[in-house]
Amino acid sequence: MAQFINRQQLKSLPCFTHHEDIITLCQPLFKLGISSYVYVRTYADDSEFRLGNRSDWLEHYYSQGLYKESLFEKTPQYYQPGAVLWSTLLSHSRILDSAKNDFNIDHGLTVLNKEHDYCEKIFFGADSTNPGIVNLYLNDMDLLLNFNRYFKERADFLIKKANQRRLYLPCNETLNIAQQHDLKMLNRDNVADIKNELKIVEQKNVLSLREQQIANCLLEGYTAAQIAEKFFLSRRTVEAHTRNIKEKLNVRNKAELLRTLLSAHK
Repeated sequence: MAQFINRQQLKSLPCFTHHEDIITLCQPLFKLGISSYVYVRTYADDSEFRLGNRSDWLEHYYSQGLYKESLFEKTPQYYQPGAVLWSTLLSHSRILDSAKNDFNIDHGLTVLNKEHDYCEKIFFGADSTNPGIVNLYLNDMDLLLNFNRYFKERADFLIKKANQRRLYLPCNETLNIAQQHDLKMLNRDNVADIKNELKIVEQKNVLSLREQQIANCLLEGYTAAQIAEKFFLSRRTVEAHTRNIKEKLNVRNKAELLRTLLSAHK
């Protein structure tokens, strides 16, 4: 893939020259199970800076031109304060696949704030083996926002340096269909909505692999007998798994179960 930003140019930016300082500041997050943190400011003149503890990912993101595909690289006029789970984004599949498969950054949340002359975007991510981090997002969103305030206070000298060395990334301001969907998700009045999504993800993560397979078959309209044949199980075993799924998702009947599973796949 073509290089879009020279790696030597990147190496002189504060997110690389002060990488160890950023890691030290992120220690409280690591104790919570969050392994990746990125603080971003974008301005109306197509400039931005980033500070994060994963300089390897930031180098890849810039040098491979992934920023050209990101909804979060638009100018501030597009955004309102909000939050969005990475798992709900339709337009970021290549970015998220690369983060997960190449850098073990997954199960993320992006929070967006607006100031008078820039947008603030905060990215939290965890290891691929830690889907339960959504419980933290659900129960302790204020804790994440408090950490961000702490980071800005403690990293004030880095923020000032980074602000003087902003990158200019003219991006296509036209939104494709997937980005329009994602922007709507991000810009909604979504305090309640984000909690709903987090609950659904949390519920989905408590299912075993076999239960997830059976749940997917139920969504596709399979009967218990057909599922049993597909997985070489007895019908009684499939029915037992289905009962367990209902108990774990706190639903009473098949109709409620299907509604809950459909919500998880929206």
